[in-house]
Amino acid sequence: MRHMPSARPKISIVIKALNEERRIAAAIESAMAALEEMPADSVGEIILADSASTDRTVEIAAKYPIKIVTLRHAAERSCGTGVQLAYQYSTGDFVCLIDGDMALHKGFLPAAVDFLVANPQFAGVGGLIVERETENVEYVKRARDQGSDLAPGEVTRLDCGGVYRRAAIQAVRYLGDRNLHGSEELELGA
Repeated sequence: MRHMPSARPKISIVIKALNEERRIAAAIESAMAALEEMPADSVGEIILADSASTDRTVEIAAKYPIKIVTLRHAAERSCGTGVQLAYQYSTGDFVCLIDGDMALHKGFLPAAVDFLVANPQFAGVGGLIVERETENVEYVKRARDQGSDLAPGEVTRLDCGGVYRRAAIQAVRYLGDRNLHGSEELELGA
């Protein structure tokens, strides 16, 4: 397996999580499978940024060959903090961001990296999000949303994760503003 490399990785998959014990194994396993799809000369790393979970998220994640970083204080939680914490521990030329309740679709990661290599004018690539949760009104609304930034083509932001070029992140100096409690993808896109 080409996960915890000794050389600088080409791709870092960062997973932000808070109390995701039900879904974290699937998220990590999808990240591991995505790295296996990359060309043989592409090493990768997986980093879980845990926002001081109170369930078994970290315990479950610790069974996998990944880096785990966690907030010391629950009061520091925010959408931007989790994203930035994961990014600070990543070292890949490309950074793939997912939430702890997401799974990467087969073929997405190699296609996204290939696109970014071939198109240096783009900062990132997102995939189509398939919302499978119907536990609350927000998830149902998100599943029906057909906004212009969720359609294939050029967009102003990558909602719900994506693959970013590290150089583009460095140009704006951070992946997630720790002061934001939502809309961190919109702010990053701006």
